[in-house]
Amino acid sequence: MKMPTFRNGYILSLPGFGKLSTIIIGLIVLIIGLRSHYQSAWTDSKYYKVCEIYILHYTYQEPCPSIGMERYYVAVIILCFILSIIGTILSVSLVNPYLTVFWIVDLVYHILASLLLIVAAVLYLVSAVQINNHPLANDDAIKLPPGFIKFDDTEVFLSKQKIYAAGLTFVQALFYIIVALLIKRGRSKSLQE
Repeated sequence: MKMPTFRNGYILSLPGFGKLSTIIIGLIVLIIGLRSHYQSAWTDSKYYKVCEIYILHYTYQEPCPSIGMERYYVAVIILCFILSIIGTILSVSLVNPYLTVFWIVDLVYHILASLLLIVAAVLYLVSAVQINNHPLANDDAIKLPPGFIKFDDTEVFLSKQKIYAAGLTFVQALFYIIVALLIKRGRSKSLQE
């Protein structure tokens, strides 16, 4: 079995450089996004469950921010990061990625990934704002169930970091759109040659 040879020239082209950029920004988004999700008291200390208990057992009217929004965000940034790495390796290893069906799959992937990232960023932003403004995080009059600590500072919910991560995810989605345009342009150029 013959091992694929890597084409360094593709990485130096605009689409190749764009794909490398999406991997780099994807790694940054992944680090900040995962940290802001998993080290937040909302997730780590299970405050979202306390909120659900208050909704079910008390006359508590404020809706809970859905943990599902954050889980969707985490799933999308991980998926896009992994697929970006796979796509870049395939692009570099193919003899000519513009002459095969691969360029169509690559183009569609970058467009869909940008849309998924935009939705994920919006949901994460909404979740961060809802958590930051939620009475459970801010109201000292609320009595927590046994085993839960009332934090004096809402910073433990990492809302600012979640907002930064959502903002960077918007930038990441923009990179994906730019790469999709570069792939289309590269295909047009290869057809002219």
